[in-house]
Amino acid sequence: MRPKKQDNKGQLQISFNWIFVLIVGAIILLFFITSLTKETDSSKTQLAQKASARLDAVFAVIQQNPDSVQIHDAPNYELDFYCTEEGHYYALKDSSTKNYLENEHIFAPETIGKAKLVSWTKTFSAPFPVSSILYLSDEKNQYVFITADPKIEKLYEDFPDKFSKKNVTSSQDIIDEGFRKYIIITDALPVASNINNEVRKKTQAIIVVSSETASDVYGYGNLKYYEEGSSTSINKPYVGQELLFAGIVSGNSELYSCGLSKVLEKTKIVAQTNLLRTQALKDQYDLTYTGRCSTFYGLVTQGYIQNLTESASNFETSDTTKNYKKFYDSMTDLQRVNENILRSDCTLLY
Repeated sequence: MRPKKQDNKGQLQISFNWIFVLIVGAIILLFFITSLTKETDSSKTQLAQKASARLDAVFAVIQQNPDSVQIHDAPNYELDFYCTEEGHYYALKDSSTKNYLENEHIFAPETIGKAKLVSWTKTFSAPFPVSSILYLSDEKNQYVFITADPKIEKLYEDFPDKFSKKNVTSSQDIIDEGFRKYIIITDALPVASNINNEVRKKTQAIIVVSSETASDVYGYGNLKYYEEGSSTSINKPYVGQELLFAGIVSGNSELYSCGLSKVLEKTKIVAQTNLLRTQALKDQYDLTYTGRCSTFYGLVTQGYIQNLTESASNFETSDTTKNYKKFYDSMTDLQRVNENILRSDCTLLY
């Protein structure tokens, strides 16, 4: 009987040895998996930092060349742009590193990268120069203009050729040419069934341009975004060519709104600076001159700039007051009074 007990004891010892080996093996495996994950995360973070540094440099160079269109080498990564409660930022795809665009006035679609980048800069004025706006996309995002309406045809003609763009006379003429996303610009919402099925799947947004100035599509109006196949629009106002194209290039109502709010905040700051300057001019002319100059400056200090800043603060308010129209009217008033000042040989506002 004793030999049997010894055999049982030996078997039990072997079992404990195997359990010990399994536990140690699991710990070692977990260590290697954790190390690999940390190494991968570290590599992603380093790539994100390098990409961010490169892009910041590109942004700085681009914005020093106003009213220019440029093509840039394709990065070997993709960037996603976001507008959330945290702010306006971009991140490398599948990366948790966020690069915030706190002061940059950049308008870009949801995803760019792994294709040649296209940049376009324009100066936004209200009517005094406010800021350089950067429009950024790539060759994998196509902008399709349904040019049955002359206003949309005008937009197509003015949109730089270096962007991936196409004009068609009907939504039925849009075919899938292998682009990442399609952004469709039109004057009326097309029937969904008329759009090619593959194109419809890859359509980021259909943007209906609803201009409220009869003779000029660039006056003011609304951009109606039908996003991700939705039959309900999200309406965003625009004033002038720069903001209209900002809404088109973004192809997304939230991304447009994020950039727009920063442009309007900058407008208010520059407007207040111009108000102080105009008040100083008025005070000086009141002391040393007689004539119309002081009257012109009074129009600016007593209403025009205040109207501009108030309408900028409530630009996107969706009510019957149409603050975007008030913004446009205030810009027009300031431009007109500056022209009168020029004719009267007074010191210009801007």
